[in-house]
Formats: sequence, C-alpha cells, structure tokens
Amino acid sequence: MEDATEYKLTFPPNTSVALVLIAELVKKAREGRKPLKKAGGVRILGEGIGQVQLELEAGTHEFRVEN
Repeated sequence: MEDATEYKLTFPPNTSVALVLIAELVKKAREGRKPLKKAGGVRILGEGIGQVQLELEAGTHEFRVEN
C-alpha cells in the first residue's frame, strides 16, 4: 500500500491559479501520471521547505504527492 495524498482541482476558463502544494520535493509530486516538470498547464514557481509553489492554467488538475 502506497502512502500518498491525492488532490483533484478544477478551475474555470480564462483563469490561472497560484497553488502551494505540500511536498518535500518536486520529484515526489505528480500531475496525472507526469512529473510536475513535464505536466501541461503547470509551471513551477519555486520550492521551499516542505512545499512547492505552482501556477496552474484553467482546467482540471489531479495531483499525487508521495509522503
């Protein structure tokens, strides 16, 4: 059994959203099946202690963060 947290977020057309995702490292988070660095509609703004700052385009995003 994997230890992970999943999020599903939907944003309306013509918007972008800043999101702080709680994750130790960028490599522990995925959008859909892709690493954040390769996910469409996702831009990494920065990393802090235990968090990743993202900018998301409109649409539905499904994140999985390994604990």
